[in-house]
Amino acid sequence: MRREPNKRKLTALTIAKARPATRAYLLWDTLQRGLALRVQPSGHCSYVLVYRFRNRPRWYHLGATNALPLAEARRLAAELMLQVIRGKDPAAEKRAERGAGSFATMANRYLEEHAKRKNKSWRQADALTRRYVLPTWGELDASAITRSDMRAVLGKINGLILANQVLAATSAIFTWAVAQELLPNNPCRGVARNPTMSRERVLSDTEVPMFWRAFCDAGLSGVALQVLLLTGQRPGEVANMRWEHLADGWWTMPGATDTKNGWPGTKNGATHRVWLPQQVRQMLAELGDDVSCVS
Repeated sequence: MRREPNKRKLTALTIAKARPATRAYLLWDTLQRGLALRVQPSGHCSYVLVYRFRNRPRWYHLGATNALPLAEARRLAAELMLQVIRGKDPAAEKRAERGAGSFATMANRYLEEHAKRKNKSWRQADALTRRYVLPTWGELDASAITRSDMRAVLGKINGLILANQVLAATSAIFTWAVAQELLPNNPCRGVARNPTMSRERVLSDTEVPMFWRAFCDAGLSGVALQVLLLTGQRPGEVANMRWEHLADGWWTMPGATDTKNGWPGTKNGATHRVWLPQQVRQMLAELGDDVSCVS
């Protein structure tokens, strides 16, 4: 059976007479919405603000009764409730202020806890962050970084596309941090990307033989580029081709990632098959079983 909330006008006498129980309980203040006295089984008493944000309950610890006067607790609760009315989440912002740490620490957590598990191109993004962002922001408090800081980093990068890639890699870190409630917002939002045009350059009929001959002198990497040119598949898939995926002239690419043998999975996560031309099959047969990229 659901119990009615224990509501009363909090006073110094009410607080002094509050007695601990076997479980923690709340005494709600009738003067200030959301304010309650929390009494622990140990006898410790504190003020808390309880409110709803996006239809979920939030708890904000205001302070112990022996350190925070009741009038001050009501004033703080009123200010915080005003923030809630304006669409903010004070409890999340409080956790974020003490949880992010330096940008380097946050970026490393993102890499280990998320990127390596979810992002197949994490190495490229990590390299961009280490080269263009960490030298400047590494020791900065992540919560203190602003849009102007992001624009300053991008302003030092030569190349519109490269700047866009650095912005995307950095924004991914902040987006994760916001989702983990380490930060209240993403300072990369609102930073405009550089306008770019779709690539229209393709190799001409006379250029293809020139590239092909150059690939012949590039060793194993050249073979991979030749297979890429003949099959039209993505570089990451060609570079990680496995012998066990080849059978009867077909190359079957599993959609799922297989960390045991180094297969990254397909971009869309769906398994698909590619018919290998005779020249590709002959090139692969000449490589031998000692080649790591197709072992």
